[in-house]
Amino acid sequence: MSKQKVLFIVPHEDDEVFIGGPMILNLTQDPSYEVFVFIATNGDYYPFENGIRIKESLAGLKLMGVAKDKIFFGGYGDSWKGTHIYNSSANEVKISHGGFEETYVNNDEYKDWHYIKYGKHAEYTRTNYLLDIQSLIETIRPDVIFAVDMDSHQDHRGLSLFVDEAMANILKKRSDYCPRLLKKLAYQGVLKGVKDFFHYPNRPTQPPKDQSSNPFFLWSERIRYRIPKSCNTLFIRTNIIYKVIKNYVSQNVTKNSVSFINSDVVYWNRHTDNLALKADITATSGNAIYLNDFKLLDTDDVKAKECDYKAKCWRPATDDKLKEITIVFNNESEVSIINLYINNLVNSEKTKGKVIFLNCIQFDAPSIRAASYKSLLILDSIPLAKSIIDGIESQAFTKKPIPLAIHLELIPRKSIICPPLSTMMLLIGPP
Repeated sequence: MSKQKVLFIVPHEDDEVFIGGPMILNLTQDPSYEVFVFIATNGDYYPFENGIRIKESLAGLKLMGVAKDKIFFGGYGDSWKGTHIYNSSANEVKISHGGFEETYVNNDEYKDWHYIKYGKHAEYTRTNYLLDIQSLIETIRPDVIFAVDMDSHQDHRGLSLFVDEAMANILKKRSDYCPRLLKKLAYQGVLKGVKDFFHYPNRPTQPPKDQSSNPFFLWSERIRYRIPKSCNTLFIRTNIIYKVIKNYVSQNVTKNSVSFINSDVVYWNRHTDNLALKADITATSGNAIYLNDFKLLDTDDVKAKECDYKAKCWRPATDDKLKEITIVFNNESEVSIINLYINNLVNSEKTKGKVIFLNCIQFDAPSIRAASYKSLLILDSIPLAKSIIDGIESQAFTKKPIPLAIHLELIPRKSIICPPLSTMMLLIGPP
């Protein structure tokens, strides 16, 4: 029986502990899994640290049981001069904060991913960064991906959005591959979490005080996993995660271990089975590309203290009286749930709109969930016809007036996602 491949994608050397940590230990101790770790940047904000941080990660990952040949480095810069590489034009060559212009790894045993894949280093461009994330996923072809989400750090936001963009490209062009994607914040609720290790019994992860990084990740929808006994100890100095994090001397994060060592580890699922990615979507106005780009949030400036999500989502023109979205499936499709991710800061006008489905077989009565930025609004279930919907207008927006500035998910009745991790690791429901 072949092993299930699991890939962790993190921005800096030490984020593998905050994003992976106990989950990496879970998986490396189970022969059913093959664990890969990709660290996107060199951690070279201060150039003198670029080799130090890599050595620290290699030591930490060794202690967590990750094989040396399953560790990869992107070789990109830690933070950027001027506009962040994610928000830059496609082929603009960027200079990192540390003064570098192309991928490299300051370690004799490793080459950067682009060099491994293409035989040369890559200039720091948006195109190359996205290419490397996408080729990494397509080459390893993991069954499950764990990745950072929209933290308060510019590189965390940029990498999260690059992962989403790469996933959209892969899922749109392939029908034979649909990995599970689980995301997690490294700061909110983790590195900057509640300092509660010395609470007895050990507490599960507590809700973050500030969920502004990604308000669409509802605490009630988190997925909780068990952790190894070595991660759930009475004394912090005997805890394996504490022993791991002690390797990262340059970042001085052992003092935060009382915040991120808990009795469980939590993630949020991203719907890689989103049927919108396979559909042709048009709208009577606005940029319909944002309706099936796989991103829940996007911004013109990931470096901003508070990101502005107004521009990069679909919103109709103010003079558009129809405000229609038309979704055409190439094959008959079964839609079970429609998720509308709405930025209610974009448009204060309370308006109504319309969704038209073509070539859609509807067996279930879908619920229309509108998750608004900064607040949450759950709309009542709106039943659609339980037969072939062919050009029939579905009044998806008319149950309650809501502002139209959205990203869209169409969840199928039957999922095609790769098999989940062992249910032995899963904790059901809140503690």
